Amino acid sequence: MAGSCAAPLDLPAWCRLTGHAYLGPACGCDPPAFGLRVVRGAAHDPDRGPWHPTP
Repeated sequence: MAGSCAAPLDLPAWCRLTGHAYLGPACGCDPPAFGLRVVRGAAHDPDRGPWHPTP
């Protein structure tokens, strides 16, 4: 479940940055819920963040 109204944007971006899989929103949930598939060995890579300059 997500308590933030930004979750529909933040979760897919977080998954791309960390290597996890975003499965999308779960239908009919109140409060909203979103599916994620946790990938073994996935890790945050600070060099892949959109806020860092590209080399």
